[in-house]
Amino acid sequence: MSFRVWIPVPVICLGFAAIFQLLSCGGGGDSSCCSAGVTVCEDGIRRTCNETGTDLTIASCPSGACLGNECMPKQCEGVGTIGSSRCDLSDASKKTVLTCTESGTEFPSKCGDTEECVDGTCQSTECSEGSSTCGSKNVLTCTSGTGYSVSETCSHGSTVCDEQSAACVPVSCAPGSRECSEGGVLVCTANGNASNLVSCGSGKTCKEGACVKSACVCDNPPCGQNSNTDTLTGDGAGNDGGGIPDSVTFQDIPQQDTGSVLKPPSTASVTIDGSSLTFTAGKVARWVPISGTETGPLEDTLQLTMAKGAKKIEILLVGITENQVGEWTEVNTGNGTVEIRWSDGFTEEQPPVSGCSNYGWTSCAATYTFNLTTFGAVGERVIGSFESVQSDGAVFTEGTFDLERKQ
Repeated sequence: MSFRVWIPVPVICLGFAAIFQLLSCGGGGDSSCCSAGVTVCEDGIRRTCNETGTDLTIASCPSGACLGNECMPKQCEGVGTIGSSRCDLSDASKKTVLTCTESGTEFPSKCGDTEECVDGTCQSTECSEGSSTCGSKNVLTCTSGTGYSVSETCSHGSTVCDEQSAACVPVSCAPGSRECSEGGVLVCTANGNASNLVSCGSGKTCKEGACVKSACVCDNPPCGQNSNTDTLTGDGAGNDGGGIPDSVTFQDIPQQDTGSVLKPPSTASVTIDGSSLTFTAGKVARWVPISGTETGPLEDTLQLTMAKGAKKIEILLVGITENQVGEWTEVNTGNGTVEIRWSDGFTEEQPPVSGCSNYGWTSCAATYTFNLTTFGAVGERVIGSFESVQSDGAVFTEGTFDLERKQ
């Protein structure tokens, strides 16, 4: 609810022949955010438009690859992240490089006449003995002046070859991860050693690691509204008899009720093996039914998702009741069970790892403590904390979440 007051202001719009016209000074342009109800996949980001076309829900694909309107189930076989490469072992000439594309397929390219493929890169067959350079993942050293070979293997996922020092160094970001920075998107390179800033361009703004129309990024006024104020103008010549200023603004003054108070943003973070991770996308809670057996009844499930770039945590509380709160562990399953699934963005286990009910995750919790302190209705908050030891040995501590419940 709101009421309106007149606030005289200086003349800020040009006069018109009509005495009054409702204007939005300096406005114009397309105020829509997206095509209502449509889901599309771009750059490893799945974007779902709401039913009114005023806002987007953005979620990173765990594999980093998508096609059409769906995330790809996994990335290029044997390669890893988008942009990474390997040598085609079926090419006896050692001149074919296979590069992983955004669709999850491999694109072949040829090395030059005096080059051959080494560790997914084209390297000269003539070099200075003892000199070093980087392949796609590892350190290469020239031997006998007749070409390069791998001299140091970098640890996949934790170290990568640095171009400046030609040595294995810790990765600085998750390959393919995306976050907003300086009005653009900061995209981590395929080897995890650097980030590239991609400008969103005119009329677009970064939201949760994706460039979207500026109409999709709005807090006050809410998405779908151009303004909280309307400007009523005279003709600029005082033809209204002088009783009304040439410009009057009608300003909405919200009443203090639940519907007019801005909701706090969702937050989530966790420390993984001593390194803190704050999630920037896909932070949402949902109440969903899943099948317990093929013919059995549906079990009520609370689904919590949180992502940063290609990294993602999904927590499922299966078999609990609406508004239920409390503490769960792997040995306390009388009032529901918990799955804590983790994807690092480039490692996928086949078949499902222990503690996971489906494919496509790096690990799931072997032991855990999960606390749910608030379980609100749709539009309210779901709040809690967690810690776990994952099936691959990764240790999660200081996990916290304060999520808006969407359904």
